Amino acid sequence: MKKTLITTLTLIAILFSSDLSAQKHKLTDAWFALKNNDYNRAKQSIDEAYEHESTKGTAPMWYYRGLVYMQIAANADRDSAIGNLDTEAAFKSAEAFYFYLASTEKKKKSELYDAYENILYAGNFTLIRANYFYENEQYATALKYFEMVYNLTLYDNNQKMKENGMTSNKILLSMYSAANEMKDKTASLKYLNMLIDNKYEDPKLFIFKAYAYFDSGDSAKGIATLSEGRELYPNDKNILTEEINYYLDHGQTDKLLLKFNEAIEAEPDNDNYYYFRGTLFHQKKVFELAEKDYLKAIELNPGNMDAKYNLGAMYVEQTVPIIDKMNANLTNFALYEQLEREKFALYEKALPFLEESYQSGQIESKK
Repeated sequence: MKKTLITTLTLIAILFSSDLSAQKHKLTDAWFALKNNDYNRAKQSIDEAYEHESTKGTAPMWYYRGLVYMQIAANADRDSAIGNLDTEAAFKSAEAFYFYLASTEKKKKSELYDAYENILYAGNFTLIRANYFYENEQYATALKYFEMVYNLTLYDNNQKMKENGMTSNKILLSMYSAANEMKDKTASLKYLNMLIDNKYEDPKLFIFKAYAYFDSGDSAKGIATLSEGRELYPNDKNILTEEINYYLDHGQTDKLLLKFNEAIEAEPDNDNYYYFRGTLFHQKKVFELAEKDYLKAIELNPGNMDAKYNLGAMYVEQTVPIIDKMNANLTNFALYEQLEREKFALYEKALPFLEESYQSGQIESKK
């Protein structure tokens, strides 16, 4: 009985060893097929190794899979037959190199070096496909591809991806754009927070994040996000504009006025605070106070063309009721002439500010 058991176990061991050897041979076969430009055979061998219990998930398998699919992706444009072997070759190559580099298995130095070199190409092929899907409004697929490129940037030890414009933050921006197009607020916020945590310096991130909250019905977090952005970028007019618009749309101008009063008290030489408080007074049609703040902003910063434009536009705006009154008093010549003088006086005040703001090139077109 013991003799039979030993024989059976020996046979199982031999069969297992033979099977394992055969599967490892698939990796070697894939490599030689690739060297001979036999992409069909290389794909078949690596796919079998990918599926088999003895080799699937192993570092060598991921390494050779990355090489095979990268070559299929690289030659897809010149030969449609190669491209048709697998339309997801770029993604599978990037995925394979990512799992290879993420593996804790001991790796050959030559293969590890090669993998670090090749993620540039695998990442580039995948990014091209990601942009293709994005441009064709296939946002879910685009996001999947962008995410894989992002994964590779985490292993960009030799900085070659970065040197070629594939930075983690740039890819995260693309991921945010795809998620935003999909109306996926959870994913959008996730990527925006990752960018902010990465210290990516762009005030618009806080505007995007605020609107993600606004759109989901969380106004408190939205306005808190704008306030956070304004603290980090106190001179960014876009964040201030969005904050002003929010308070105006919600009839909370008194709260906004209080914020600007506090800001001016803390930073009395910040021209933007006077400009925005002037804008608030302007919209409330408190022209005297708006004029005072616009002029103060210009005094502090003669290059503040927004303040100059708004001041000129406000003077023109003040002529509207005068013109209406002129039209209602066409036969009252004395009053008509007096009103006309008032109108032209406002035009004369407006003209230099409007001319300078337009000539600066900073003001394109406003209504």
